[in-house]
Amino acid sequence: MTEEERKQLKTFEGRVLLLLQEYKEQSKQLESLREDLELKDIEIELLKEELKQSQTNYTSLKTARMMEYSQDDVKEARQRITKLVREVNKCISLLVADEDHAASK
Repeated sequence: MTEEERKQLKTFEGRVLLLLQEYKEQSKQLESLREDLELKDIEIELLKEELKQSQTNYTSLKTARMMEYSQDDVKEARQRITKLVREVNKCISLLVADEDHAASK
């Protein structure tokens, strides 16, 4: 083997070693990226579950608020009806008193 061939062989060996080193670094980086991706996928699934739970809670809260308003409306309606019944009773009392007064004349 000539001196020129040895130099070329050494150069080739050096380049192969550099390629192997670069390959190992790229493999490590790829593995790291895969791990990151897996963690992100897990995080996404957790966030999806959290979103689903928040939507369920929001729907429940809306329903509770609607019921709350309904109960307040019922309470207010009862108060109005009670007031009207009292006014009707007063009117009946006045009519009965007028009849008694007219009958006594």
